[in-house]
Amino acid sequence: MNRTIAWLKREVVEAIPAAVYFFVGFQIIAFTDALMLEEYGIRVSTFLLATLAALVAAKVVLILDAMPIVNRFAARPLVVSILWKTLLFLLLVGAFKYLEHLLAMLREYKDLLLAHRRLVSEIEWPRVFAATIWLIVLFAGFCTGRELGRLLGREKLRRIFLESRKSAGSGRAGDEV
Repeated sequence: MNRTIAWLKREVVEAIPAAVYFFVGFQIIAFTDALMLEEYGIRVSTFLLATLAALVAAKVVLILDAMPIVNRFAARPLVVSILWKTLLFLLLVGAFKYLEHLLAMLREYKDLLLAHRRLVSEIEWPRVFAATIWLIVLFAGFCTGRELGRLLGREKLRRIFLESRKSAGSGRAGDEV
């Protein structure tokens, strides 16, 4: 029982940074989506949907981290690893979103092929493209931050981003105003 609790605690702690990052990012996506739908008078429960999406994205991060394929380009330049992981995250989240909508259609149509066809025919491509652009930006930023954290170490990254450059001793002459 103690091993299960320790495992669960580790999973939650590891998911918190991703969940917070994607919580903010998906709120932005949901707000953008709501602004696009406002023209048609459609209301979306943006906060709840974005929060759920952030938790799914955090779980996707944990799932991918457990897979050996995620570190396939670890020895390559950092940009290759970042782009690879961004693509993997994007594909996995896309698969989750597709399955989420497909299952809803499947409940209605009771036939997998018919549900898939209806889903594809009802897709609002401008919304999909807008969300995809945001997801690429979010995942690329997330992967960049994580890779820099692994490369430089969390403590150095914290100092770089959260301490004043003067106190950290990394300010250059002429940077002071």
